[in-house]
Amino acid sequence: MKDGDAAPSRWAPWWAYLVPVLGINQLRQVLIAPSDVGDAVSVALVATTTILVALVVTVLYRLLRR
Repeated sequence: MKDGDAAPSRWAPWWAYLVPVLGINQLRQVLIAPSDVGDAVSVALVATTTILVALVVTVLYRLLRR
């Protein structure tokens, strides 16, 4: 790496996380209505979905940047 060159980012751009998280959570709400499962389960599903999407997006981003 030359002086002045920025190190490549290990993280995908913010929108690469936001778009799939919003889309998958929207689909999840259609398939599993929050009113049917309760607040605690709904929050747990959002958190789990967000973590899994973040992991998948990060892995794909790093693999594609090689």
